[in-house]
Amino acid sequence: MGTEARLSIEDSGDGIPKEIQTQIFDPFFSTKQAGNGLGLATTFSIIQKHDGHITVSSEVGVGTTFDIYLPASQEKLPEHKDGRAEPVQLKSESRILMMDDQQSILTMVGRSLDKFGYKVEGAEHGKQAVEKYKEPMDTGRSFHGVILNLTIAGGMGGAETMKHLLALDPSVVAIVASGYSNDPVMMNYKDYGFKAVLTKPYLPRDLHKLLLTILDEN
Repeated sequence: MGTEARLSIEDSGDGIPKEIQTQIFDPFFSTKQAGNGLGLATTFSIIQKHDGHITVSSEVGVGTTFDIYLPASQEKLPEHKDGRAEPVQLKSESRILMMDDQQSILTMVGRSLDKFGYKVEGAEHGKQAVEKYKEPMDTGRSFHGVILNLTIAGGMGGAETMKHLLALDPSVVAIVASGYSNDPVMMNYKDYGFKAVLTKPYLPRDLHKLLLTILDEN
């Protein structure tokens, strides 16, 4: 095994009973009445996809610690001759609609893309995304690109939302995003009308480069 980086996340909460610790990464397993059981399952899938692993240590009444192990990269960023990191070209004033049911992701990615010059508007589910996409079409200020999360808890996900967007605008430029890279939609994204695929987790810089590519092509 090569060099690994470890990230530890610890709390002092109620803890997880030993008898269910082997189930917490299973899809849809949840001890909460309103829980969807996808948070840790998604985390496990993302980490596994990046050749890493996650462990849990917990004691009831004491707290829980998650340790995430990921291969440490030995690659260096491309540099100028003077040693500075290569800058990323801006695509200013491009309007982007982003759909994700996690407000924290909408906020974080929106702020990051704003630094690259994009104007980002968020939607938390498919119906809202379709409504927001439709609103500016008559004014000539349509969105240049759309980012749709594949799975939306309790709402219309990316594939179904894309059907509605294509009915409104056959030339819509859309990216499908998910942590499940082996999902049929992710593997055959062009069959569903998407221009590109984005695997979670991703860096805003990587999303920016992907947007540059597909917006220049369309």
